[in-house]
Amino acid sequence: MLSLAGLRHQICVLPSRIEARALNFPMKLNLRLSHKGLILVSIPLLFELFFVGYLSMLLVQADEDIRRETHSREIVSKTNSVIFNLLQLFMGVGGPIVTRTPAFMEKATDAAAYLPKEFDELIILLRSDPDRQQAAMNIRLKWDAGYHLLNDARIKFKQRDLRAAALLPEIRKTATELMKDLNQIVAYEKKREEQSPEKQAQRREQFFTAMVAMVVLNVIVTIAMAIWFARGIAARLNTVMSNTDKFALGQKLAEPVAGADEIAALDQVFHLMTETIEAASRRERALTENARDVICSLDNACRFSSINPAAESLWGYTADELLGRRAVEIIHSQDVDTFTASIEDKMQGRSEDAFECRIRKKDGDTLDILFSAEWSKDEKTLYCVCHDITERKLAETMTRLAEQRVRSIVESMPTGLIIFDKDKIERLNPSVERMFDLSGQEESVVGKPLSVLFPEAKNFIDEELLADSRDKTFQTQAQKSDGSSFPVQIQCREYETIEGKRMMALVVDLTEQEKIERLKQEFLMIISHELRTPLTSMTMLLSMLRDGNYGELSEKGKGKVAMAESNITRLIKLINELLDVETLESGNISLQIGSTELETIVERATEAVRGAAQARRIKLETSSEAIDFNADEDRLIQVTINFLSNAIKFSPEGGTVTVSAVQKDNRIVLKVIDAGRGIPPSEQSVIFDKFRQVEQADRKEKGGIGLGLAICKTIIEKHHGQIGVESTVGEGSTFWFSIPNNLEISQA
Repeated sequence: MLSLAGLRHQICVLPSRIEARALNFPMKLNLRLSHKGLILVSIPLLFELFFVGYLSMLLVQADEDIRRETHSREIVSKTNSVIFNLLQLFMGVGGPIVTRTPAFMEKATDAAAYLPKEFDELIILLRSDPDRQQAAMNIRLKWDAGYHLLNDARIKFKQRDLRAAALLPEIRKTATELMKDLNQIVAYEKKREEQSPEKQAQRREQFFTAMVAMVVLNVIVTIAMAIWFARGIAARLNTVMSNTDKFALGQKLAEPVAGADEIAALDQVFHLMTETIEAASRRERALTENARDVICSLDNACRFSSINPAAESLWGYTADELLGRRAVEIIHSQDVDTFTASIEDKMQGRSEDAFECRIRKKDGDTLDILFSAEWSKDEKTLYCVCHDITERKLAETMTRLAEQRVRSIVESMPTGLIIFDKDKIERLNPSVERMFDLSGQEESVVGKPLSVLFPEAKNFIDEELLADSRDKTFQTQAQKSDGSSFPVQIQCREYETIEGKRMMALVVDLTEQEKIERLKQEFLMIISHELRTPLTSMTMLLSMLRDGNYGELSEKGKGKVAMAESNITRLIKLINELLDVETLESGNISLQIGSTELETIVERATEAVRGAAQARRIKLETSSEAIDFNADEDRLIQVTINFLSNAIKFSPEGGTVTVSAVQKDNRIVLKVIDAGRGIPPSEQSVIFDKFRQVEQADRKEKGGIGLGLAICKTIIEKHHGQIGVESTVGEGSTFWFSIPNNLEISQA
């Protein structure tokens, strides 16, 4: 901003400077009187506008000084308010601690409620001064720390904790720092407020001086500019006009006009414009020549008048082979009429859209091309950009075929498929129509709630399925169009579509499964009542025969009885395993969760198989921790016995089987380790499936049908645990299970 002394100095020296430059400027050409008159009027007017702007600036600055003064008062007021509330708060908390009376607490509570808002308002008021605003933010941070200290003291005081008084020095220190920082803001703003009248007086003096200067300079400039503008303008304008002619003829331009006025600026802009146009022309040629699309122009006879090099790499034609050639000669014969009609529409202005045609490459192949064309009436030329869309068309075809395949799969799939939005059915496949007898009546359910097909699941659909987008599977009764019902299983899943999120329901008719389930239950009942009971009686009878209750048997007879008893025992074991698997999988059995000891499980399981181990001279080694936990003791013993039986069965005679039971990360981990033949990696993932054995010969040689490990897996999963095997062929196997040790005793 120009100072008052500087402005006065410029007024004094300006006339002499203008006169000296006007006299020293070379006289070139005289201007017309009309031009002189225009300049003599225009230049003083510009000076007047300058001074009006300057005066306006002074007025704005004066208004700004007043606004700053007012703003400083607001900041001082707000800061004093913050100080007052801080005093109320510190007195309200510190007073009770010192006087042991809670009378000050009410004012402290009000002050604590006002202070965050007061601090925020103070920070907002200081937004025009980043340093002051940062200082206010730092004060706010100190206040937050102090408030936590005050609150701690208040709580200790309420609890009659004598340590509340020990916090007073820190509270007093924080209060002192806050008051000091706030008083600095007040002092700074008051200083600015005191400086405001002096600045306003300076503004008034500057305004008066500028008014005088405006009148004096306007007179001086009017006279001086008449001399200044009369020299050299026409010659420089002629140079500019000459440059325009040279540019039109493609000649080299003259050197830029010297000076810093409008003529020189115009000439500089003109030079810059020519450079820009030439650079744009070079870029246009580079883009055209290096573009991956074919860019060409056609005359009004639809002949190629120009074409870029991309035609050779994409179409196989060189530029020389296409220039002057009619475009229809390379258009596919079936698309010639379409191409001709589209070009005619472009030339007549009837269409602005791009169009598609096929062209024949030089090697005979066909390409799908998207023509984007623009007709120039002045040049009678059609400018075209030819984009190869062969791959896009192929992708569209493949997508269409894929959609047809998906639609065919959906329509032919035996499972019912229902698409619905929230609770409104949108689409269903033919399997649903057949399942619900809706042939020709599918419109009767489209647009209606899902509950029209599954009335018994209405509450589940409204309250759970539609409220939670996660995958859900449930069973319910469905209702056909004639009112009859049948059991179904529904699996719902949310997925994204172009229209938004939708739900997909897969519906499976469980009618046949229920029939199969009934047959299975009947079969199990037959096994249980018609086979197990008679076989048990036969076992008792054979045992009595073996013991001689009905007379002594020969050695051969005893052998036959023992063989029959062994076979019946194996058959009863098979029946029991089948019933156990069904009972566990159906969920009809409840685990008897109670307190047990890990050592007890290991000892009982080991004792149960000790006879079999001694028969094969297998050494049993145990290592267990004395840990109490909650589990079904009998079921875990059953699992451990199964592990041990398999280990003894497949270990070499004279070998060792080790049982290890420990607690690890709040879980019980039990391992049975043998040195048998091991399990191949391909069998380890399915060894716990029903009726699976490593080798088929094991069924005859070792006995069993592959249900034991399946039962073990079910028992461990009922305990919310994991079961597995680690094995190396030829080195042995380690069967293990892991269960949590914090199961609830009341769990069923």
